[in-house]
Amino acid sequence: MQSPLRTLAVMLLVPLLLVAGAVGASAAPQLSGSYKITENADLGAQVRFAVELKLLNTGDVAVTITTVSLRSFSSPHQVVSVPATLTLQPHSNASVSLQFLMPKQDFDSWSMGPHQQFLFSLQSPGSASGKPVVANILLLRTKG
Repeated sequence: MQSPLRTLAVMLLVPLLLVAGAVGASAAPQLSGSYKITENADLGAQVRFAVELKLLNTGDVAVTITTVSLRSFSSPHQVVSVPATLTLQPHSNASVSLQFLMPKQDFDSWSMGPHQQFLFSLQSPGSASGKPVVANILLLRTKG
C-alpha cells in the first residue's frame, strides 16, 4: 500500500517530467532522411565505404552539421566519425556524400539492416549555449 505522501509526489512529478520532456523535444533539431551506400572497398581487416545522405530539415531554424558518426558494433562505446560541413535551411533538404573507414566486421553488421542510426553533431544559430548538440537520427536505407 502506497503512502499518501508518495502518491502526491508521483502526481506532482509526472506532469513536471512530461512538460520538461516536451520542452526538450521541441528544442531538438527536426531532421530525417535516407542514405545509400554508393561504393565500398574491402581493405582486408577494414572496409572503406561511401554513403550519400539525403536529409530534410522540417524545423523552423537552420541547422549546420559538423560531424557525422557511426557506432561500432564490436565496441559499442566507440564511433567512426568524419567531418562534414552542411547547412540545412528551415524546411529544406540537402545531400552530402561522405567516406567512412571501419573494421570489416562492423561494416558487415552495419550494412545488413534496412535502416541505421547516424550520430550528427549539429549547431543551430539560435542555440543558447553555442555548443554542438549530438543527435541520434534514424535514416532509412535506399537502394542504388
